Amino acid sequence: MNPENLYRLNETEQQTYLHQPDYCEGGFAIKNDYTESLTFLKNAPLRFWYNTQTKGYGTHCHSALEIVTPVDQEFTMMVGNVTYTLKPGDIFLIPSGNLHSYLDQKGGARFIYVFKIDFLHSLAGFPYIMSLLTRPVFINNDTFSDIYEEEIGFILKLATDYWQQSPLWEMQVYADLMSFFSCYGNSCMNHANLEEIALDRQNVSECLDKLFEYVKHHFAEDISLEQAADVAGYSKFYFTRIFKECTGQTFMEYLRSVRISEAEKLLLDNQTPISSIAFQSGFSSLTTFNRIFKQSKGCAPSEYRSYYAQMQNDC
Repeated sequence: MNPENLYRLNETEQQTYLHQPDYCEGGFAIKNDYTESLTFLKNAPLRFWYNTQTKGYGTHCHSALEIVTPVDQEFTMMVGNVTYTLKPGDIFLIPSGNLHSYLDQKGGARFIYVFKIDFLHSLAGFPYIMSLLTRPVFINNDTFSDIYEEEIGFILKLATDYWQQSPLWEMQVYADLMSFFSCYGNSCMNHANLEEIALDRQNVSECLDKLFEYVKHHFAEDISLEQAADVAGYSKFYFTRIFKECTGQTFMEYLRSVRISEAEKLLLDNQTPISSIAFQSGFSSLTTFNRIFKQSKGCAPSEYRSYYAQMQNDC
């Protein structure tokens, strides 16, 4: 099978996707040097583009999650200090709050989907999905061959449902997104080598959800690996292995990402000293906070505050 057949667009689709369904051209603007203010569709916190521009787009950030999928020619972008070259058909997920930019392109076309995922918050399993989105994610035929065809199908269905704007378009789009993320989450869980240690995936999922809920309320405390294992109901040895297998990161890496995410929110308040934010977010020292924040976001907390003071006004 030629993977290109999965995402090739016909001429009618290309022409249709060039125009926003609400006739809003552009759809976003830069409020300051780095902060992107999104104009979502009316009553729906999302905006999709079929992007064909060759000129790059400067470093920016927003509080929505972003998916980029080239369908014609490669697409080069940066997230933080890392350059990524996306091939046609790649599905690239950029978590909210990440600095990213588009470099100048020689041509081609790509889908850019930007949306809030608050609608998933009340669903069982959502904390697990969020644990998988603490860093950029590549989904293609090499990284997720078991689900790639299904996932690229959801990407195209999202475009169809978004641009057709049927009476139930919003419900269809959210259904597509839920299917996309549940497919990805199930694949990650299935890839986890749990048979070796004779553990049931359903039980593991429930135990991890309990842990994620605990971290949500206690991230600012000094949570040791032993405590985390105890909350999940496993020995330290099993827990260390299970968490890495299921999330692709260590527990401490996950905990740091939760703390950084909380710090992002607190930095929007110009009145709170950065030293206070460091301790409120669970970091033991300002030096440690500055170092880890810069590693994660590509800029110092003070720069983040300066650049993103307007993020709280995003739609």
